[in-house]
Parts: sequence; structure tokens; C-alpha cells
Amino acid sequence: MISPISKSVFCKVKLCISTYWRPTSCRRSMNCLRSLERRLRPGFPKGKQAFTNLTLYSSSKPFLFEEKNLCDGLLSSWICLWHAFQSRALMNVPPEEGQLLSIILKVMNAKRTIEVGVFTGYSLLATALALPEDAKITAIDISRECYEVGLPFIKEAGVEHKIDFIESDAVPALDKLVHEVTEDELFDFAFVDAEKSSYWEYHERLLKLVRVGGLICYDNTLWMGTVANPPQQDVPDFVNSVREAVLKFNKKLAGDTRVELSQVCIGDGLTICRRIA
Repeated sequence: MISPISKSVFCKVKLCISTYWRPTSCRRSMNCLRSLERRLRPGFPKGKQAFTNLTLYSSSKPFLFEEKNLCDGLLSSWICLWHAFQSRALMNVPPEEGQLLSIILKVMNAKRTIEVGVFTGYSLLATALALPEDAKITAIDISRECYEVGLPFIKEAGVEHKIDFIESDAVPALDKLVHEVTEDELFDFAFVDAEKSSYWEYHERLLKLVRVGGLICYDNTLWMGTVANPPQQDVPDFVNSVREAVLKFNKKLAGDTRVELSQVCIGDGLTICRRIA
């Protein structure tokens, strides 16, 4: 039997999956649900900041995830939603990258962060769980509808109060912040996972918004490994067009003396920049 609390969470996950059902993902979603059900049974380890390396074997790639409370099933619920939202799942941050960002934020003792590109909010939840109670996250995305898909999980985690969501194109929203944010209000950390062709425009603005010594992290900077190879003919057009944008950004970033950086081979490539000027 599933415990009453866990059963409630499990039903919510099932509701999310039925709401965003795709015929091509039915089998994966059901496998994910069965796997989550097994993990929510009484006796399964739980507790604040508990870790598990139990994986959801509903795809060829196993997942590793961290949760504020395993009994809540919050981040594993998101993995289920990842499968159900499969047509745009490429836009999600992978769980192992979410864990890395969480550790970085804790080591930094970050309190003010900004996220450019939210989608359904997986990385946003991981960030909010890693930050202290009095922290603030400015989250910018063009679609409130996508943000509200993950909002029930954010609310259940009790971290909604940390988030200021701005529905807007990123560039005008960042320009507004540049004029509004004072020196004492500069951000400790920024995470960018939005329009790749606009990454440099975001970069120029974020250098004015993130404090010296703060971090700016850019997602998808390896772009499925395509940046290491010539353009391919047997892929959708967007793959090559984004490849060109990412290559151009990577080259400019490598020559930017205002930051020191490390490109990490995690997920689809994560470039971590530390502002030094």
C-alpha cells in the first residue's frame, strides 16, 4: 500500500501526466508512474535534503535526483512530467545539472539570483530549494502558461514566495532591470537557458546585473555535441542554425576578459562564468 501522503502526491503526478498526455509517450509515462509508486511506498528513505541514486528506468538514460523531502516526490514528479511533455522535453534542464547548480548555489551562499528562460521551472525549483528562506529569484520567460505547468510543484515545495516571475522577452526585461537595480541589489548568480541566438545580448546585460565575483551559467553550450563537428545534413534545420549561434557565442565568450570560465560536460554543456571585471 502507498501511504496517504504519498498517494496524494502520486495522484497529482498522474493528473499532470493525463493532462499533458502524448500518444508517443504513453508507455514511458506509465513506466515512470509505476517506478515512482514503488519509491513512495512506506519504508522508502525520506528526510530533508535526502539523496537517492535510485533511478527511473523509463528511458535509456537513468536519472539521479535530489529532493527536499522524498515523501513529497517533488522533483521525481517533475521527471514524470518531463516524459509527459516529451514534445518539448529537450528544453528541460537534466536532473544531474540541477543537482550541480544546487551545490554551486549552496557553496556560494547565494541570496539573489536571476534565471533567463524558465519553461516549466525544473531548474527554478532546484534553485529555490537550494536558496535560504529570505532569498529572491527573478525568473524571466515569455510564457506564463509553461511556468504555471510546474507552479503546483513549486507551491507544494513551499518556495513560491522566493520567486518573482516576469512574463516578457528577455532583452527588454533585462534592460529594465539594468536601470532599476542598484549596486547593493546586484545578483549573486544567473542561469541562462533561453534563445541561443540572443545569448551574447543577455551576456552584456547580465555583466551589469551580476556582482563582481558572481556567476553566470549558460546552458546548452555543447548543443548535443554538434559544436565539435561540421554541420550535419540529416538533422532538422534548427539543429544546425542553433549550432552556429552557440559556436559564435562560445568563441566570443572565450575571448571575454571580463570573465573567467569553465565549460562543463554535463547535460547539454554548461558554461560557468565568474565575473572578474
